[in-house]
Amino acid sequence: MSRRFHPQSSASENVDIIMRSLPWKTIITILIAIMIFLPFFACALFLTNRGLLDVSHFFYVLSGSQNQSPPPHTTFPYPTVEPQMGVIPYIVQDGDSCNAILNTQMQMGASTKIFNDDQKNTIQALNKTLGQNCGELSIGSRVQLQPQYPLVAFGGIVRKIGAPPAAEPTPTPAINLSRTIQQQAAADRYIDCTGGCNLTVQITEKNSVTLFVGTQMHVQVGSWVWAMAMMQPQTIKGFANYPYTSPKASINNMVLKACDFALEDELDDSITPCRKIMPNSIDDDGGAWLYGITGPHALGHWKLGNSLPPNTQTLMWLSSKGGDLQYEDSNPLYRYNAKHHIYVTTKKEKA
Repeated sequence: MSRRFHPQSSASENVDIIMRSLPWKTIITILIAIMIFLPFFACALFLTNRGLLDVSHFFYVLSGSQNQSPPPHTTFPYPTVEPQMGVIPYIVQDGDSCNAILNTQMQMGASTKIFNDDQKNTIQALNKTLGQNCGELSIGSRVQLQPQYPLVAFGGIVRKIGAPPAAEPTPTPAINLSRTIQQQAAADRYIDCTGGCNLTVQITEKNSVTLFVGTQMHVQVGSWVWAMAMMQPQTIKGFANYPYTSPKASINNMVLKACDFALEDELDDSITPCRKIMPNSIDDDGGAWLYGITGPHALGHWKLGNSLPPNTQTLMWLSSKGGDLQYEDSNPLYRYNAKHHIYVTTKKEKA
């Protein structure tokens, strides 16, 4: 018995068959529906990509948040000097050792963790820093002490904002949230610094510093800011946690990492605290050394005033209390002697 073959229609023939079977009024209705639907479909795609930005901006404007920040400033009540690095001279007493001196004079409880005989290069680095051989200390000899992992406090006006690199787009989801936030920031004249920004902050009439800060606050060029920041220690080969900056260094040539930050009169409580920016020995030492300038718009902004006159370059010890750094009356306080490039002790009083 021969096989029977059923011829199959082509795709174009199938369409022609369907079109012939439909009434012409139905065809016209379908075409009109498509023409009406296409503009709505295109509009829906556009709104999908812009909707999140527009809705967030609507509530931002409705809440009046854009009016909470004052307009950018053009100047700042600058101090006349900037924070100054320096050394504290000390005369060796009977029974002193290098670690004992660091512990009693510089509050360095972690000195044996950082400088130890098992790592000869650390002792060699300490000898060079102190200006004496720790194995041959003699009574009456003079050593030069420096603050370990020092902080610096200052205030000023933002002159430039270096934004972090834009995040690479991802194929899904279709809306790039990071990009949306950046667009919103641009629309409101601030830069998104949640991932970190390098702020150029003018701190005196002639000097500026670079401050790295990660904040959700709306920083603008012209904003007034105050910061406590970690300074950059010197780089010593084979000594990753070397704790000292150069006493001749200038903060103008450093990238300072903010660990306490205030924009205008608002403190950023979400910023990474000083004790969590490594390397440091705040927990081991029970505090940290702070360089700064006296005056209402410098250390006074952090309520760290004392009896010294404004525009005095100071070095003070801050005690760690429950994770916060505080100045107490019994803490060491030094003022800078520019003639001899040293810090000398001074009387401590409440402001």
